[in-house]
Amino acid sequence: MSVKEQLRVAAGAELPADPETDYAHEVEDIAAVTSAVDRPLFLSGDKSPVHLGERTRVLAGVMPHATVARLPGQGHSANDRDPALVAGLIAGWAAQVGVH
Repeated sequence: MSVKEQLRVAAGAELPADPETDYAHEVEDIAAVTSAVDRPLFLSGDKSPVHLGERTRVLAGVMPHATVARLPGQGHSANDRDPALVAGLIAGWAAQVGVH
């Protein structure tokens, strides 16, 4: 299965096929952006919905240089609840991969 197909499966696994709510075009946009990123960072709160963790795992699995940062005690809105934690993770990742 190609990376694009894996991304489509990951993003659409629990989404309806209705054209009004089909997110496949967003997956294609994500694939285009992430293909330009050599070492993406995925943030995953351990209190986030299970399906988000599954999608994160699949996406990271098709991107061999991806970093997955687990956010203990955080859900889907960690950036609102603990912005210093999120900023620190992003800053650490940026320094590690040489992003200025």
